[in-house]
Parts: sequence; structure tokens; C-alpha cells
Amino acid sequence: PSATVKPLYTVSESDPLSRAISIMELNGFSQLPVTKGRGSKPAGAVTWESIGRALAHNRRATLIDSMNTRFPRASLTDNLLENIGSVYSDGYVVVVDSRGDISGIVTSADLVEQFSNIAGPYLWLERIETELRKILDALVRSSLLDARQIAASLPAESGKSARDIDDHTLGELVSIVTHPSVWVLLDSTHDRKVVGAALNRATELRNRIMHFRATDKSDRAVRENLPALVSVVSALSQHVAGEESAKSK
Repeated sequence: PSATVKPLYTVSESDPLSRAISIMELNGFSQLPVTKGRGSKPAGAVTWESIGRALAHNRRATLIDSMNTRFPRASLTDNLLENIGSVYSDGYVVVVDSRGDISGIVTSADLVEQFSNIAGPYLWLERIETELRKILDALVRSSLLDARQIAASLPAESGKSARDIDDHTLGELVSIVTHPSVWVLLDSTHDRKVVGAALNRATELRNRIMHFRATDKSDRAVRENLPALVSVVSALSQHVAGEESAKSK
């Protein structure tokens, strides 16, 4: 999103340094693109580091004195992964459109945010997958669930062996645990269909994230609800483990 910002904050080469400093401070920017004249063509960029370096040499330094004229730039159509090195080393990349005009600026903070958007949900989804495996392991160990039941609850197209619980995908684990014949073994106060629908939505989100597909507003709601879903699945797992422990005594 930061590669196509509207309104886009920039300063012109002819602007005073005080204008750049004020814009950066009021908006929490660490970098600011500098344009040529009154147009939108990039002339450089100023950063707190470049400003500090210029003022250290001359307390009357101007915007031109503080500007990095050799700055990293990328096109809107460029691959983000190929520019991560520049963002890492310089802290930013100025993005230009097909006309060569500045369209935005991608910073290291943007990369951290995007990583969080991807890694955060993935960690919650991994936790859900782990808890589902714990549920099935506990049911198998307590002899409440056997290979025949697992096979019957798997989607026909899975082709998985019922004995390989650790090899099942998240979607297959959801299918097994939420199958009526298995769910009844959990002795849960939660509604099977409601929990199953939430788990299916989480599975769909995982597939999109793992394949780097675009997400939408509905996916955002699923991401926000992942912690609550983890709590429910963890409670189910603990309940089944408790029942197994009680029976073993």
C-alpha cells in the first residue's frame, strides 16, 4: 500500500529544510522523497540521518545539502523480493510509476508490517494444527478412535493413510475432528457446525497465505478471530487430554 500513497507527501528541491523536517516530524516519517521543481519526478530523498549529517557540518545547511541524490528506486511493477536488499541497506526505496513520477515509498517499517501480516496468522494457524493433532493422538491412545473411523472421516480425494496422523494437512485434520462420529467423542459443549465453519475459514486463509494469494476484507476478519479460535481448539485439546488421563487411572 505504501507504494501508491494518496496524498503523497514530498518536498521540492527549492523548499526550505524546515519544511521537510516539519512534515517528517508531524507524520512520523523517517524518509521523505524530494521532487525536481514543481513536478513529481524524483530528485532524491532526505532522511533523519542525512539531515543530521548535513547539520553537523553546517548549521545553515539547506534541503539540497541534506538530500541523498543517490537513492534506491523501484518501479511499481518490480518484484518486491528483489528490492528487499535495498530497503534493508538504505531503509527505503522510492517507488515510481510508468511515467517516472513518484507514487510512494516503501520502507523497512512497511516490510516489518507485511511480515507481521503473514507470519502472525501463520503462527496462530500452526497452533491450531498442533492442537488438532493432539486431539486425534489422545483419542487414538485412549482407543476411542481407530484407523477405520479416521479413514471414514477423511475426504474421499485425500488418499491419505489413516495411520499417518502427522502427515495429514490442516484441512484433513479439520475434516476428521469435525466429523460427527469423531466430534461426539470429544464430549464438548461447543457446537460442531459453528466450530467446523470457523476451522474451514481458517484453512482457506492458510491456503491463500501459503500460496501468496491476495486476501480481502473477509480474510481480515478471519485473521482477527484466529486467537479466539486457538483458544477454543486448545480447550477441546485439554478436555480430551484430561479425559484420557482420567481413564488411564
